[in-house]
Amino acid sequence: MLLILGALSPLLMREPEQPANPVALPVISIPPLPTVIATPAPVGSPGVLRAVRQARKATPAPVLLGPADKAGLPDLVGAYCRATYGGLTLAASTADGWVCARLGQGNTAVDMDAMCRHRYGAAAWADLGDESDPRSWRCYRDGP
Repeated sequence: MLLILGALSPLLMREPEQPANPVALPVISIPPLPTVIATPAPVGSPGVLRAVRQARKATPAPVLLGPADKAGLPDLVGAYCRATYGGLTLAASTADGWVCARLGQGNTAVDMDAMCRHRYGAAAWADLGDESDPRSWRCYRDGP
């Protein structure tokens, strides 16, 4: 170990060499930042920006697609269940909402928006008219 230190010490103690041709560093100039002069608010103004109240835009009423009444909903949900899960599927209303009841395979909750899109197209959506009545679901699209 001492032999190695003895051999390396002259290398470690010598002065660093100067390069034969020094390379000049580029000159970088940075422009000064613009100064912002604050203009005082006119006398009597609070100097606070306020939002301008916009006129309320009229939103068109949604368009009812169906079913026309409570009696048509079970048939509509039943058709969706059969198309989605096969011919041996029934639609049933439970306390938690509508389900597709597949024989021997249990129940699957119905996505009412998907059911409306299946029957009336991609722009359709579902709305529950009365939360205590599962037969009050209706399908709509944005109007007009």
